Formats: sequence, C-alpha cells, structure tokens
Amino acid sequence: MGKKSRRANRRQRKNNSPSQPNHRSRGTEDFLHFSDEVENFARALLNVQTAQWAYEESAHDVDLPMPLREILSVDIQTLLGPLEEMEWAYSYIEADGPTPAKTARGANWTAPIIPGILSHLAEIAGDSDLPFREQANQNGLKDREITERKNLEATAHCPRGAECKVRRVTWPGRDLGPACWRHVTDDEKTELSLIYDSAVTELECRGCHASPGKQCTEDTPRMTRIDGYYSPIRSFNKRKVHRVRLSDYAETLAGQR
Repeated sequence: MGKKSRRANRRQRKNNSPSQPNHRSRGTEDFLHFSDEVENFARALLNVQTAQWAYEESAHDVDLPMPLREILSVDIQTLLGPLEEMEWAYSYIEADGPTPAKTARGANWTAPIIPGILSHLAEIAGDSDLPFREQANQNGLKDREITERKNLEATAHCPRGAECKVRRVTWPGRDLGPACWRHVTDDEKTELSLIYDSAVTELECRGCHASPGKQCTEDTPRMTRIDGYYSPIRSFNKRKVHRVRLSDYAETLAGQR
C-alpha cells in the first residue's frame, strides 16, 4: 500500500470518468469510506507489527502478554482479501449487473448479500434478469409476504373452544382453516381428510417429488425449493402432505369450477 489508499485512487478515477453516473447509492459511498478506514487500519497494524518484531528481537525484559500477541498476529491479507470481494460486489451492483431471483439450486436470497453468493448469481445470470437492486426489492417483498403468512398461521389460534391456543388446520384454498384439529366438526374433518387424500392420489409433489399415489416424505435428497423455500409438511388426521402439494390441488379444484 502506498501513502494514498488504492481505493482513494480508484474513487478519484471514477469521479473523473465521464461514464460514471452522477450519484451512487448511500451503501456504496459508505463502503468506500469503510474500505479506506480498513486500509488505514491495516497500514497502522503493519507498523505496529514491525515495531513488535523489533521489540521482541531486542534485549527486552518483559514479554508481550498473550492477548496482545494474539491481536497483533492478524494476517493483513485476511483484512484486505474480503475487502476486494466487497469492492467487486459493489462495482457489479452499481453497474446494474443482471441478477437472477434464485440461485442455481432454487434458493431465494435477500439483501444484504455476501459477495460469494452474488458472484454465483452473476455467473448464472441471463440478459433478461433484473439489476441487483430491483431484484433485491422484489425478493424482499416476497420474503415479507411469506413471513407474514407464516406469522398469520402461527398466531391465528382456533376460534372454537374455551380460549383454545392451538393453530388452525391448513385448508387448501383458504387463508386459514376454520378451527384447530380438535375443534373442526365431523363434516369438516371428513371433507378435509378427502382433500388431503385427493392431493396425494392425483398429484405429484413438487417438493419431495413423490409420484401420484405416493405419500410425501422428508427423507429424500431430492427436495426442491418452491419460490426459494422448502415446502413445510402439513399434518391432519394422520395424513402428512407438503404444503405445495395441497396448494397445487387447491388450484386444480379452482380451475374445475
């Protein structure tokens, strides 16, 4: 490192470039400041390590305490290496690099993101993919919707019974089931059991890939993420079916009406 940080030089070149946009995101500006401070710290640490070496080579009377020795043993490259990865990531983001909504394995992602995942997304990106920040906003909205739905299911307690706190049953095609498994009526129990059975009989599960007629299982290496997430198992009346299979069956019923 010279007297002037590499990133300060790059910042100056970018500011002088006619192709550089008139503004950057606050995150990018904060990163440039952060990276300069890390380089200042690394330079200072190098000076301290040099002084440490000179001290320990001298006829010193007191050894360095172990905690201090451990702090000063940090490899400077462990500071600067990740910083370079972050620099690449911000360059890609500022250039509106295309970024797919999911990883190659179908996993969802939200911002902030680590450079390694962004590098993977850049490798599999297509020309039609959105720029990073647009895709991050869409993924964030979808993630919040899924979280809100999970919270609704978890907190929507059974309305029947004396202060029943059991979660309502999952009823395909409805936001919430009418009651918990203990307080559904006999007719509701019969109807919902038939729905669970029909979903298994008629459809393949997109989550665990159980073929029509085969029960869902969580003991498989072939589980596939749906909308970036693994589909949870829903249980009712000794039946266990992945939620995505139930949802697909509900769409089938809706299409028949």
